[in-house]
Amino acid sequence: MPKDIGMITSPTRVRVKPRATKGVETRRPVDEAPTEVYAQFLELPVALVLAVMWLAGAVLLGLCGTALYLVATHLFAGV
Repeated sequence: MPKDIGMITSPTRVRVKPRATKGVETRRPVDEAPTEVYAQFLELPVALVLAVMWLAGAVLLGLCGTALYLVATHLFAGV
């Protein structure tokens, strides 16, 4: 019987794709998730993207204005 039969002569790599079991969710790596979600958001219709970004900007400006008002009223309340 030859020596090589049934023996692996060189190391081989085998990739095994994990199977999801029933009821268990598979998730993407955390590092990739935000960029993929943002890329998908930018692929939405232009009007929707602009409206959402305008709303987010308006909320941020409103929060900054409110914080500035509160700081100013507390600083000048003692004068």
